[in-house]
Amino acid sequence: MSTAPLRLPSGGAIDRTRTLAFTFDGRPYTGHPGDTLASALLAHGVRLVGRSFKYHRRRGVFTAGPEEPNALVRVGERDRAEPNTRATMVELYDGLVAQSQNRWPSLDFDLCALNNLFAPLFPAGFYTRPSWRRRARGQATSASSAVPLASAPTCRTRIPIVTIGASPIATCW
Repeated sequence: MSTAPLRLPSGGAIDRTRTLAFTFDGRPYTGHPGDTLASALLAHGVRLVGRSFKYHRRRGVFTAGPEEPNALVRVGERDRAEPNTRATMVELYDGLVAQSQNRWPSLDFDLCALNNLFAPLFPAGFYTRPSWRRRARGQATSASSAVPLASAPTCRTRIPIVTIGASPIATCW
């Protein structure tokens, strides 16, 4: 049995006979095979998993599938980390390391959340140039060994569009 206080004792598609250890923002947690990162965090009572991009408002798990808009995390360590991964799509495995994004210095105490106090002063759609504040905001950073976009191989092939099996109804549109 897991030590997760909000875990149901039965049901679901998880194997409760085995326990997996993972970390989120440096804190150790446990889960079971078949869990997603989001479901394991929710079972432990973790509601806050990230901050909004602009005003650093609190964000938690909103959906249970690939359409999740809020629970974006960084999965992995150092050069092997992948940012902006939906927590609802990360299958839990033993040794998983995940971090929240868009926070500084920590998720619970985010100094950049002061931006929220000044929100009424900015018109809708107002964005400052974020490049000089990217590190301070804790915004998702890519691996240092990533291939620069300019040197990435490209493929420029034109593919003609072919409609197969069009009925007279389809040609009316």
